[in-house]
Amino acid sequence: MIRHVLCLLLLAGCPEATEPGVIILVDDDDSADDDDSSDDDDAADDDDVSDDDDSDVSITPAAPGDVVITEVYYDAGADDQGLEWLEVFNATSQGIDLKGWTLSDLGSDSHTVANETWIAPFGFVVLAQRGDPSLNGGVPVDYAYGIVDFTLDDAGDELLLTDAYGTAVDIVVYTAANFPD
Repeated sequence: MIRHVLCLLLLAGCPEATEPGVIILVDDDDSADDDDSSDDDDAADDDDVSDDDDSDVSITPAAPGDVVITEVYYDAGADDQGLEWLEVFNATSQGIDLKGWTLSDLGSDSHTVANETWIAPFGFVVLAQRGDPSLNGGVPVDYAYGIVDFTLDDAGDELLLTDAYGTAVDIVVYTAANFPD
């Protein structure tokens, strides 16, 4: 029996993972007794042809365009502290966990997503400074990144989305007069 397991993750979430990744494909090609207590197919009892526990695993980082920044709310008016948010779209047919991904600009602002934040295939999630809709302008939020590490300048800034491997997946550059650039 051939068993294929597909996990989309970053830094955690898949028992077959040995390092951070985006897509892990495991092919356990043993022939019998899958998933019983005597043959659990873990690292100590892989049971594949080479019994090496690693040859059947491939890890693929995200590619530019896999996740796209679709909306950015950077200026809510005079006092917009805590009201900024962005929406991202998963352009792939697989779920993607943003844990370990980084929001940054080309300066010193940076925030790494600390919690599992899954984007469904062809789905959207909202990342915002505050998670409470009564404090962020009424937007339902999937992940709150806070107001300390990462803010968007009202006059113009860059918004860079980077996966856990450092691959720039999408970038938006804007000015107050020209959005998006």
